[in-house]
Amino acid sequence: MSIKDVLQVVDKGVKYRHLVREGAYPLLVDSKGMVLSLPPIINGDYTKITPDTRDVFIDITGTEPELMSRILNVVIGSLIERSDNPVVGKVRVVGSRSSYSPNYYAKEFKLSVNNVKSLTGIELGVDDIVNCLSVMGFNAFQLGDEVVLVKVPPYRIDVMHEVDLIEDILIGFGYEHIETELLPATHPGGQHPIERFSRIVRDVLVGLGIQEVVNFMMVDSQYLNDLGFKDFVALENPKMKAYSAIRNSLIPSILQSISLNSKFSKELKIFEVGDVVEVRGGAVDSVRKLCVGISTPKTTLTDSLIVLKSLMYTLNIKYTLDRCYEELMIPSRCAKVIVGGKEVGIAGEVHPRILNYISYTQPVAVLELNLTELLNTIKESR
Repeated sequence: MSIKDVLQVVDKGVKYRHLVREGAYPLLVDSKGMVLSLPPIINGDYTKITPDTRDVFIDITGTEPELMSRILNVVIGSLIERSDNPVVGKVRVVGSRSSYSPNYYAKEFKLSVNNVKSLTGIELGVDDIVNCLSVMGFNAFQLGDEVVLVKVPPYRIDVMHEVDLIEDILIGFGYEHIETELLPATHPGGQHPIERFSRIVRDVLVGLGIQEVVNFMMVDSQYLNDLGFKDFVALENPKMKAYSAIRNSLIPSILQSISLNSKFSKELKIFEVGDVVEVRGGAVDSVRKLCVGISTPKTTLTDSLIVLKSLMYTLNIKYTLDRCYEELMIPSRCAKVIVGGKEVGIAGEVHPRILNYISYTQPVAVLELNLTELLNTIKESR
């Protein structure tokens, strides 16, 4: 059978023929002209291993001689472990330069006890280090008061530096025996004011019997447009239409949550404290907001104002309400929340057009507050 027949008929040849270049085929033959192998496709029948085989010729094929030599040592090590009286012979490799293979020699390292201590943080004596290395299959000897001579088996091709030996020392010592300790702080730190303020707001709303929800910052850009929201950040190349924009208000997310959960309950009281991205004068700014959504068969604007009053009373913040017009809300059932002369939020009943758009039949009242602006106003008033 010719080489072309092997590549076109034999299963292995068909499967791996893409690894060789047509017309230039590597072929291993012995001094008698017998074919040993067609690497990396298939081995010859002449070299087939049987239960009676006692002599094995190991062929490692590759383009990096040094790497192939290391892999050969791994194979030899595996065979030695499975043999009673192994004998490893050498062959002379003739090519651009003559050499002998394999180079099955133990590498030697001089390991500093001080380096072990500085890298691990553990006080280990010379005897301890020698014992740990012996557990891991190394031959280790004390060379001095602070030095250990380590002989690395040829098949441990992963050991290339003193650090690799120190890692094996830790494994031999047992990670479970290492006492844990907290690293010292590298700088002073503390909870961000907006996070602390948000946590207080959450606690108050939970105390009012309102359930917290968490939504994604990204929403459908078409959904925002249909609700009447403008000046939001849209993604240039979104992977999914449902996540094609970054919300600039929590109200769309709250309305989605109410619509999705309406099949489980007819009385919903939910809130979300989360971040939005607002576009102002060509610049974008991340803002922390709160949004409360209430839906029952008899919900009115008053429900959202009750929540507002309870929250502001608990936070000891004085506020006023002012008339407003929002496309999202029912006219005359919408109010701006004013704190320190600045608008910090809005409360109102959602317009029936919006409810029809999200396929919802019950009235919904919402309250949205800009917690970032509210916190800044509180700081300025002090």
